[in-house]
Amino acid sequence: MKFGCLTISLPTLVLAFISNANAAGFPSNKHLNQTLEYCFPVIKPVLEHFIELTAAVDTNEELNKKVSSMSDAIKDLESKLAIAEVQLKSKDEAINAKNELIKLKDELQSQLATANCQLKLSEKDSEILRKSEESLYKDNLLKVKDKQIADSEANINSLKTQWLSAEERVKTEGDMLKLKHKELEEIINLKDNEISQLLAKSKNQSEEIDILSNQRKSDLEIIAEKEKQLTSILCTAIKSCLPGRANGIYNIKLPEMDYFEAPCNESGWMTIQRRQDGSENFARNFEEYRNGFGRPSGEFFLGLEKLHQLTKDAQHELLIKLAKADNSTSFAHYENFKVDSRANSYKLVSVGNFSGTAGDAFADMVGSEFSSIDRPKPDTCTTTNTGGWWYSNCRYRSALNGKYHANGTCPEFSGIRWKTWEDDNTASLTFTEMMIRPKKTRATTSFACV
Repeated sequence: MKFGCLTISLPTLVLAFISNANAAGFPSNKHLNQTLEYCFPVIKPVLEHFIELTAAVDTNEELNKKVSSMSDAIKDLESKLAIAEVQLKSKDEAINAKNELIKLKDELQSQLATANCQLKLSEKDSEILRKSEESLYKDNLLKVKDKQIADSEANINSLKTQWLSAEERVKTEGDMLKLKHKELEEIINLKDNEISQLLAKSKNQSEEIDILSNQRKSDLEIIAEKEKQLTSILCTAIKSCLPGRANGIYNIKLPEMDYFEAPCNESGWMTIQRRQDGSENFARNFEEYRNGFGRPSGEFFLGLEKLHQLTKDAQHELLIKLAKADNSTSFAHYENFKVDSRANSYKLVSVGNFSGTAGDAFADMVGSEFSSIDRPKPDTCTTTNTGGWWYSNCRYRSALNGKYHANGTCPEFSGIRWKTWEDDNTASLTFTEMMIRPKKTRATTSFACV
């Protein structure tokens, strides 16, 4: 590429120089010739050096370097020609220089053509070398693929051998499984026959069991009916707990009343009231106190009507257990506890003689009607105590159904009171239990309604 540019530019430069010389009106060919004779010795060494460099180029890299050097020489030549342009005095010298330059041009064109041809041959050699390397790479790649294919074929042959071996083992194991399956079928058939025989026997036994079960059920129903009849007969006469029985909650049957539950102990005492943790609300109306409320296993009140039925025909003792927040305890015992009927507002008829460590805070209540939040008795008294009780003359010496206070303190007159043991009107007991039993009991009695 660079040689081509030089071939074109050098003759053009010489022709331009001659044209300018003619245009400048050189006086004669003689003067031009003199000028060319003057310039040619100057540029001739450069052109000869350029020709030598052109002939010495063997490879593509050297050609490029020398072409660059020739370009620099041409630029220097152009500079010198510019100087010569001023110095030329003769048209003849310019023509001679032109002819020399034309000759030089031809030589340069020839050399440039040769260089271009060598350059093209070098590029073709590079392309051939690249294609040769590609061909060698592809040959190597094909060899690798061939080796992989050979290895794959060897693996396939090995797998085929293993497959055939596995098929033979499977066939052998299949034959063994068939044989075992046949043996199992024979065993199952035998077991099925045995099971059928057992089922037949079981069916017969089941029918016998059903007959016996129906008979037993009928017998149990007869026994239950007899027990019910016996219980009804015996419990008609039972009006309280019987001594000699284990502590527990028992069913009690009173005349003209349904069964009800009551806690009994082995000494024959029946608990009719208990306070222990404040879990039950004792601020109840008159009807609730009449029927009773709470849980016999916890806090509860048995009921005024039950107390009347229990005490109306037989003398009953009353035992009251008390405790304070400091865990100190006391008791009060009365020999003849009796409660009147509903018609008389369950008046406290009697309590009998007192004994015990808590002092007598109950005898003053004899003759008092039972009081509740909806039926205060006497109605002329005012009190902050909302629990139902027998209050007398507004004195409030005892109130075992007052509001529960776990810490043992309360607003004045509002807690659980037993004044003869705890005189502080702001103190409240933390435990009470009222129990009754017939005055005369027979220890040999062995039946109770449970």
